[in-house]
Amino acid sequence: MNKLLKTFVLCLLLISCSDETNYNTIISTDKGEVFYNLETATTPEQQAQGLMNRDSIADNGGMIFVINPIRNITMWMKDTKIPLDIVYISPEAKIIKIIENAAPMSEEHLTSDGEVRAVIELKGGSVKEQGIKVGNTVKNAALGNLAMPSPAK
Repeated sequence: MNKLLKTFVLCLLLISCSDETNYNTIISTDKGEVFYNLETATTPEQQAQGLMNRDSIADNGGMIFVINPIRNITMWMKDTKIPLDIVYISPEAKIIKIIENAAPMSEEHLTSDGEVRAVIELKGGSVKEQGIKVGNTVKNAALGNLAMPSPAK
């Protein structure tokens, strides 16, 4: 019985340690890697909708907007009910600008101030809590620098 209990506890530990494989985005910070599971917005319709009209998002959730072609971009918070941290990503997958706790429902134009390949929206306060800064590297399959695991068979 004792051996069975030890095996069960070991399995639980292995499952909890492998949780990072459920994430599709990694941001490398001075504190270490931060893992997120972001929705991907690639079409104009998906990007226009973004995270509008949602009452909440998960602590490790958010959305990545894939910008094609690479260009300066302007975001806004119209019809977005929750504060968001907006992270602008360069063509080299580096963070070039961060807007923390963008005001809900605002129509203020939030510009990238440089060409971007992607924009990430995270739960307001995430950037500060996780120590995310300009210059950090972002990995995501949509950026072409993170392989996604094969689906389970």
